[in-house]
Amino acid sequence: MNRSTRGELLIWPGIGPVGISQQAIREFEGFLTSKFRAKIEFVEDIIRKDGEVDTAIRFFNDCCDGSEIIFRLFCVNSGIYPVAQMDHFDYDMDSLMYFLNN
Repeated sequence: MNRSTRGELLIWPGIGPVGISQQAIREFEGFLTSKFRAKIEFVEDIIRKDGEVDTAIRFFNDCCDGSEIIFRLFCVNSGIYPVAQMDHFDYDMDSLMYFLNN
C-alpha cells in the first residue's frame, strides 16, 4: 500500500474486499488503469456496520488526455465519492480507526 500524499482519496461503496492478496490488488489497479488511462491505486478496504465492504482508492489527476472526465463520470454513475463525504457512523469503529490512522 502506497502512503503517498498526492492524489484524491475516494470511497467506492459495496465493491467488496479487494485487498485479499497482492495479486488481487495488482489486478484491480491494472483493470482501472487500463479502462481509464489514469493512475488509480488501492488504499484500503473499509468494513461497514452492515457487513458490506467499501474500498478506498486514490486517484492521481495526472492525465492530460481527457480520461479524468471519463473517470469522473464513472464515479458519479457508480456512487464513488470523496472520502470527506463519508459518513463515519456507517462504519465499524475498528475498521474506521485503522483507515484513518494509516
